[in-house]
Amino acid sequence: MLVPVIEKLKETTISKVSQVRDAIGFNMAGLEYLKRECEAKSEVMFFADATSQLEEKKRKRRKREKLILTLT
Repeated sequence: MLVPVIEKLKETTISKVSQVRDAIGFNMAGLEYLKRECEAKSEVMFFADATSQLEEKKRKRRKREKLILTLT
């Protein structure tokens, strides 16, 4: 008796989740575009990008220091 109700709920849920996922994807693409435009105009990196680059530099420096220590 409840199987048709559950089937309908399943179809509706999948449809709505798909719509929300599409909207989120569209919004994320728009935000990425705005971020690139803002960076291009002001030539300033956003905090997260600057932080990731700093972490990468630290990682490379530590790796180089370890290599030097193992060679000596």
